[in-house]
Amino acid sequence: MNLLGPLQRLAGRLLPYLKLVLVLVGFFVVWGLYAATTAEDLHAWDMRIALVLSIWFLNAYACVQLFHNLPPPVLPALRWHERLRARLRRLPYQLMALFMVLLTLLLLQMSLKLLTV
Repeated sequence: MNLLGPLQRLAGRLLPYLKLVLVLVGFFVVWGLYAATTAEDLHAWDMRIALVLSIWFLNAYACVQLFHNLPPPVLPALRWHERLRARLRRLPYQLMALFMVLLTLLLLQMSLKLLTV
């Protein structure tokens, strides 16, 4: 199962909007802090929305930073030690891709739980 291809395409599509994503992370963090300091109820709706959106945009920013520039794929025409070296070079990225997918699923579950309570 190759997770690097779709994540690299997603990072390539989001790369032109990287500064906007970072600005939105900052905006939603500030909005969440403002909502937390001014709310009488700690379960305020605007604080939940700000928290969820800031984490989603931070996840998108991390995806772009991690996966927009990957090592080249393993070519079958290479010698066996060069293929092994290329696979070992891509192994950390594949582990990060698996972690990113699991983190996104966990984030989806947390978002649904926060917004439906």
